[in-house]
Amino acid sequence: MKRVIIGTAVLVLIVAIVAGQRLWQERQQVATAKAAIQKILDQDAGYTETLLKSDVDSESLSYKEVFDLCDKVLNARTDLLVQLRAINPGENVPVKEQAVAFLAAENDWTRAIKKYFEARSDVATKSAQIAERLLAMPEPAYSEIDAYVVRVNTGLDEIRTAADKLKNMAADASRHYGRVISAEVALSMASEGRGVRPSSFYLASKPKMDTSMARANEFATADMARMTEMKTKVEQRAELIKQNPSAKLRGPAPDPSLLRQGSVNLGRDLFSGTYGVCFSCHGPGGQGNGEAAGRFNPPPTDLTNPAALKYKSAGDRFRIIKYGVAGTVHGGLEKQLNDYQIASLVAYLRVLERN
Repeated sequence: MKRVIIGTAVLVLIVAIVAGQRLWQERQQVATAKAAIQKILDQDAGYTETLLKSDVDSESLSYKEVFDLCDKVLNARTDLLVQLRAINPGENVPVKEQAVAFLAAENDWTRAIKKYFEARSDVATKSAQIAERLLAMPEPAYSEIDAYVVRVNTGLDEIRTAADKLKNMAADASRHYGRVISAEVALSMASEGRGVRPSSFYLASKPKMDTSMARANEFATADMARMTEMKTKVEQRAELIKQNPSAKLRGPAPDPSLLRQGSVNLGRDLFSGTYGVCFSCHGPGGQGNGEAAGRFNPPPTDLTNPAALKYKSAGDRFRIIKYGVAGTVHGGLEKQLNDYQIASLVAYLRVLERN
């Protein structure tokens, strides 16, 4: 009987020791898991704080620096996710699962914020490029006005598309930020009383983040306003050009000294004499009654009638003869005549007008 009692006591003691060891091991595993999770959350908090601060203070960073920072945080946090998932694999650890969900939500937001800054950079780049391109464009000739306005409108459409994308990316980043806050709150609740202390950066930084995202609309609206102002100025300038008869003329204005060198006699020969390049349309006397005049509507100008002459300056007449007139059948003679011959024709036209 005594032996039975002793045997039973020994058995109970052995069971107690084994159970105690298992309990100690489980507690050690839990403590080790908590410490590992806490370490990962602390490291993540450093990345989070850096990224949130850079977003709020993004004006002090270049876009490339922001992009590089986002990539570094994504890579580092992805490594932390791998480490987190390796803690007690196969076991249901609520804190760990919430931590995984939290870090995954953070990565989604980081990708969204990078896209937001890419869109913001796109707006800034396009706005600067288009403004530079338009400012570098020469004063358009009359025949190029409509194409010039089209180019301005195309640039405005590019800015509008980029600005709309920026607003969409800001809204998307805000949505992801809200999901991170929800994951952060869920992690805090799961950690309560379990010896894990997650940070609360996102909830605390929400007012600053809202302000940052609101700047996207201001940024896009300001660029649109600048482009619209430029478009208005271009259209006003185009209208002034259309209202100015000289604007219809092609080519640059001639050197005034060249115009003073023209020979009236040579001009007469060129007009209807030896060379006769003008009389078939304008007539031998310049009255617009040449043999070919009937084929044109409106008919050739009467060069002897001051009231009928739209272009009165010597420079304008030189350009008409050399380059022709846009939108008319009056072609240019730059391939047939040199500048001195054209200046001589201009000199003869003054004689016709006086007569």
